[in-house]
Amino acid sequence: MDTNAPAASEQNIAPNPASASQSAQQQVSGGVHDMSPDVGLARPHMPFLASLFKLRFRDMSIIHRLYLCVGISFLLFFIATFAVFFITQSQVDSTLTSRSTLSSVLKQSDHLSDDILVLEDSVHRLLVAQKSSPAQENEVNNVLKKLQTDFATLRTLVQGLDNGQLKADLQNKYFPEISTFLNNMQRTSSELLNCYVGDHDRAVKLAYEQSTSYSIPALYDMRQMINEVGDRLMVKQNATNQVLRWVQYLLFIGLGISLCVIVLTNITIRHSLRHDTGVLIKRLLAMAKGDLSTKVALQAKDEIGSIGRLVDYVVDNTSGTLLMMKNDVDKLYEMVNTNRKSIDATNEAISVQRNTAQNVAEATSEMENSVEKVTEFAKSTLSEVKNAEEASDTCRRTMQDNITTTHTLSDRLRASSEAINKIHMMSSQIESIVKTIADIADQTNLLALNATIESARAGESGRGFAIVADEIRELAIKTAKSTQEVSNTISLLEKAVTNSVNVMAACEGEMDNSLQQSSRANSSIEEIMGIIATISDMSEQIVQSCQMQTSSASEINQSIAHISRLAEDSYDQMSELQSNMHALNDLATNQAAVLGKFQLKQ
Repeated sequence: MDTNAPAASEQNIAPNPASASQSAQQQVSGGVHDMSPDVGLARPHMPFLASLFKLRFRDMSIIHRLYLCVGISFLLFFIATFAVFFITQSQVDSTLTSRSTLSSVLKQSDHLSDDILVLEDSVHRLLVAQKSSPAQENEVNNVLKKLQTDFATLRTLVQGLDNGQLKADLQNKYFPEISTFLNNMQRTSSELLNCYVGDHDRAVKLAYEQSTSYSIPALYDMRQMINEVGDRLMVKQNATNQVLRWVQYLLFIGLGISLCVIVLTNITIRHSLRHDTGVLIKRLLAMAKGDLSTKVALQAKDEIGSIGRLVDYVVDNTSGTLLMMKNDVDKLYEMVNTNRKSIDATNEAISVQRNTAQNVAEATSEMENSVEKVTEFAKSTLSEVKNAEEASDTCRRTMQDNITTTHTLSDRLRASSEAINKIHMMSSQIESIVKTIADIADQTNLLALNATIESARAGESGRGFAIVADEIRELAIKTAKSTQEVSNTISLLEKAVTNSVNVMAACEGEMDNSLQQSSRANSSIEEIMGIIATISDMSEQIVQSCQMQTSSASEINQSIAHISRLAEDSYDQMSELQSNMHALNDLATNQAAVLGKFQLKQ
C-alpha cells in the first residue's frame, strides 16, 4: 500500500452519498456472492429406518449412530435387568413363603413339646397329692385337649408346605408315630385319673409307662422333626443366597455386554469419521493460514459432509467480500490522508486559542483569589472588632458593678468599725464591773473568814454557822477565780477589737483608692468603646467594597472560564477527531496488510 498517496481536494473529502451508495450497490451485485445459504448445500441424510434396514450405517447421521448405540445398550441392559428381577422376585417370594410356613411349624412343634412336658408335670403333682383333687384332674384333661388341638394345628400348617421330601417325611414318618404316642398318652392318663385314689400302685405304674413309653419317645420324635425342619430352613436360606449371587453375576454380565457394545460402536464411528474429519481439518488449517483458493469437496452425507460443503460456501463468499474490501481500503486510505492534514492545521489554531484563554483565566483567577483573601481578612477584622466592642461593653458593665459593690462594701466597713468601737467601749465598762465583782468577792471572803473565827469562839452553838461560813468562803473564792478569767478574756477581747479597728481603718483607705481607680478605668473603657465603634463602621464599609469587587471578579472569571471551556471542548473534539483519523489510517494500513495475507481467486 502506498503511504504517500496524493492528497485529495476539498471536494473529495466529503463525497456524494448518493454516488457512494450506487457504487457500493454495483460492487455488491458484481463482486460478492449472495450470502443466503444454498438449500442444496446441506443435503438431507437417508432416513434413519431406511439406513437401518439396509445396514448402511455410514449414511446415518452421527447423532443417529450414537442414538442407535445407546438404544441397543439400554435394550440389552433392560432385558437382562428384567429377567434378573423376575427370577429374583419369584425366588424371593417362594423363599419368604416357605420360610414363614417353616417358622410357624417350628413354633407349633415347640408348643406341642411344651404341652407334653406340662402333662408330665401335672401327672406327677397328681400322684404326689395321693388324694382326690378335681382341680388337678381338670388341669390334666385340659392339657390333653390342648395336645390334640396343637397337633391338629401342626397338621394344618404342614399341609400348607410345598410338596416335597420334607412334607412327605412329616406326614408319613413323624405324624403317625406322634399321633400314636398322643393317643396312648391320652389313654394312660384317663386310666390314671380313674385309679390314682383307690389303686395308687397301678397309677404309679401307668405314670411310669406313660413317661418312658410315650412321652419321652414323643419328645424325641418332636426334637428330630424340629431339627429336620431347621435344616430344611437353612437349605432354603442358602438357596436364596445362591440365587442372589447369580443375580449379581447376571447384572455384571449385562453391564459388561452393554459396555462392549458402546465401545465397539464408538470404535466404528471413530474409524468412519477419521478420514472425513482429517480432510476437513486439513482444509480448515489452510484457511487459517489465508489460503482461500481451494475447496474441501467431501462426498459424505453425514454432518461432516454438510460441514464441508458449508465451509466451501463460506470460502467463496469470504473471498468475494475480501476483494471488495481491498478496493474500498485503497480509496479510504487516500481520503484519510487528506482529512488528516486539514485536521492537523485546525488543531494547531485551536491549541493557540486555548493557551491564550487559559492564561487570561489564570490571571483573572489569581485576582479573584486576592480579592477573596482581602474580603476574608476584612470580615475577620470586622468580627474581631465586634468581639472587642462586646468585650469592652462587658468590661464597662463589670466596672460599674465593681464600683457599686465597692461603695456598698465601704459603707459596711464603716458600720463595722463603728460597731467594733462600741464593743471596745462596752468592754471597758465590763472590766470596771468585773473589778467591782472581784472586790465584793474579796470582802465576802474576809467576812466568811471572820464568821468562821467567831463560830469557833462560840463552840458547839456556832458549829452550824461555821459550816455556812465555809460554804460562803468557797463561793467567794470561786467567784474571784471566775472574775479573774473574765478579766483575762476581756483583755484579749480588747486587743482583738483594737486590731480590728486598725484593720478596718486600713480597709477604708484601700476602698477609697479602689473607688478612684475604678472610676478612672470606667472613663478609659468608654473612650475605647467609642474608638472601636468607629473602627467597626470602617470595617463594614471595607467588607461591602470587597464583596462588590469579588462579585465583579467572579463574573469576569466565569465568562473567561466559559470561553476557556469552549476552547478546551473544541480542542478535545479536534484532538479526538485527529486521533480517530490516525486510528483510521492505522486501521486502513492494517486492513491492507491483513488482506495481503489471503490468497484470493481473482
